[in-house]
Amino acid sequence: MKSLFAKRNSRIVAVLLTVAMLLVSFAWAMPVSAEDQADMQKANVKWDLKNNKTLKVKTTWSVLGTKTHTVRMTKFKVKKAKQPGYKQCTFTLTFKKDIKPKKNQIIEMADLYSEAGEFGGRFYFAVADYKTGESLEVPNDKGVTVKSKWSYSKYTKKKAKGGVWIKFPKVTTVKVTITYPNTYKDLAIGVGGYTCAAEYVEVDDEGTYEADAPYTRMFFLGGDLFSDADYLYSKTDKSFAHFMRVTK
Repeated sequence: MKSLFAKRNSRIVAVLLTVAMLLVSFAWAMPVSAEDQADMQKANVKWDLKNNKTLKVKTTWSVLGTKTHTVRMTKFKVKKAKQPGYKQCTFTLTFKKDIKPKKNQIIEMADLYSEAGEFGGRFYFAVADYKTGESLEVPNDKGVTVKSKWSYSKYTKKKAKGGVWIKFPKVTTVKVTITYPNTYKDLAIGVGGYTCAAEYVEVDDEGTYEADAPYTRMFFLGGDLFSDADYLYSKTDKSFAHFMRVTK
């Protein structure tokens, strides 16, 4: 019997194969109020990210809801940059995830993907100004630049009856390089999972996103409209985001 996806437009099938490799390359970015943006220190995140420490991080999947996975920072190092008057911070983040959906859930996730182009399970990293929450992954007045390189493990396929399947990499790795002025003291780094699967998101009148139950509300900090450098955290659950301040 043909796969559910075989009944869809061939372009949708091609997108399925690429989206999982771009788990963190797209963020639903909308501006937040000045009050939210100017209070990074009070944001509802955990300040427990550190080198060689494995953390539990939540992210949201279509159909399955919120699941807990892991992230680990390694090879954290700060040194002089080649550019005079600047420092360079480098580190690697490894996200590990797995799910055990039932056969009927796989079918529903596949169907939702064919309609909405996403089935969740995404992660992100963020580079921000500690005082304001401003994203530093986009052009900024702090003199900070960010480069990253993503890689993915072999895909895991989850199958259901009728040739229906979904697949995703269990391990996602990103190597990050941040260059910043010697005088800059407000560099913050974060990692996290998305608080809502994309197809459930609705925008309210204040420009924030509200997800249907059982999902949580999510707010964006910093960056420009539609910038993929924006990041998010949950107003109700700190387990979605983990940050650290770079003091070197």
